[in-house]
Amino acid sequence: NNNNNNNVNDWKSDYEIIKGQNGKSYLNWSIIETKETKYDYILNSYIGRVNGSALESFKILTPEAGCGHLEKCSATSTAAGCNYSTNAGFFDTTNGNCIGNLVVNNQIIQTSTKQNSNFGLLNNGSFIIGYIEADIVSKLDLNSLVSGVVWLVRNGLNYVSTSGPIETSNGFITEKAPRTAIGVTQNGTLLLLQVDGEEDIYAGMDLYEFADLFISLGAYHAINLDGGGSSVTVLNSKVLSQPTCNDTPTICERAVTTITCVTVSTPIIHS
Repeated sequence: NNNNNNNVNDWKSDYEIIKGQNGKSYLNWSIIETKETKYDYILNSYIGRVNGSALESFKILTPEAGCGHLEKCSATSTAAGCNYSTNAGFFDTTNGNCIGNLVVNNQIIQTSTKQNSNFGLLNNGSFIIGYIEADIVSKLDLNSLVSGVVWLVRNGLNYVSTSGPIETSNGFITEKAPRTAIGVTQNGTLLLLQVDGEEDIYAGMDLYEFADLFISLGAYHAINLDGGGSSVTVLNSKVLSQPTCNDTPTICERAVTTITCVTVSTPIIHS
């Protein structure tokens, strides 16, 4: 367990549940040019939308060898036959251990006592977003669950000023960096968002901007996933985005632990 919070008993579960959709799954993806407000960088944003049954199409995955093993998102995605993937949860860069709560294919891999935001899929097809205590994780009928850092959007509103100080430092919130997030619309469409950037020249988005962007794309609830040099989007085994694994201009994909995986049997729509 990732028990790295001394204040184990000073918070309670606080989460939202959104009913998922039924029926065949469809994936629609697009690239949007976004202007960052401070330095006027033009950034590419990659948005994947999944309609239909998330139970049929969505998973959180680790490399085959599990937590503690690093693998490029494109490799894990290819091995699992995913059509669309992003990097997902945070990890310890020294040993590859996963950080936070993690449920993969109905199996609880680990729980955490730290108060960080989570995004999950229940086996009734509903999504769960928010703060979930370790003992509650085991009581929920979870298909998938991953922890992030900072609850970006709650009830269609920017939630960073509330969640940010609870979960992390101001420096992490205001840093201009590549970002990855996962969310859901009010009608149960799953959303994956990733924004390019380069940390050494302050290219990217702070979390206030990132939340606003996601709201503009329809997010009703969303959390921030691992970002910076880990941020990447993969379409049909090919890297779609411009990852900067060393936080420099070099385009390179970083090995990570968990990824998001969308697999559909229907034609993929590019809009």
